[in-house]
Amino acid sequence: MITINNHILLPHPANWSTLVDWQRTWETNTADSVLGHESRVAVRATPRRQISFLLTPWSVTEQNRLDDRLRAAAQGGLACAPYWGRGAVLEGPVRSDSPHLSLDDVVWTWSIGDYIFLFDADAYPAHLYFDVGLIAGVDVDTDGGVTNLTLSANPSRAYPAGGRAWPMVFGEFSAQDMSAVTAQRGAVQVTLRELQSPEDAVVNGPVTIGSGLGATVVGSTFIVT
Repeated sequence: MITINNHILLPHPANWSTLVDWQRTWETNTADSVLGHESRVAVRATPRRQISFLLTPWSVTEQNRLDDRLRAAAQGGLACAPYWGRGAVLEGPVRSDSPHLSLDDVVWTWSIGDYIFLFDADAYPAHLYFDVGLIAGVDVDTDGGVTNLTLSANPSRAYPAGGRAWPMVFGEFSAQDMSAVTAQRGAVQVTLRELQSPEDAVVNGPVTIGSGLGATVVGSTFIVT
């Protein structure tokens, strides 16, 4: 069982016999003011992503691993998975003794602090041959269309050139009832819905106090300077 930022990792490849569903949502809400008046407010200026995909284990061992992960995700309510879709192509091989990798990337915009998912689709079982890396450096070659990434640690294994990599999506976990494929295996539709857009500014942490119009100092008298 692997957790990333308290999210249960679901590394099982999506079953593309059922199309993956992607959604983005912007939300507004009605809020009450101090005087009791209502006003329409934008809860978020940037969208939250949602992804739904089918997981179908192809062996009893994989089924057992999936069951454990689904139970843990249902108990905690949070899970993460690759943002299945068009993966970024590995420009060259990824080595297990180096944190550097290059992507022929025309799909995703990578940033420091993002997570990247690598797995060997030709290995069996694929859900055991993967890595999740934290991006510590990004260098984009706009002329060559190549994105060079530096991970915070070396991958645990090598990956061939031409393979694919995906960003990760973290969010609220939900799943439909599992349907039987055989007497020992079943398929389940999983949905992950972001609680916060990755483009949102971090709202936690210290508040910067400044001077001038609009700067606020919160104290016992709530003074505005």
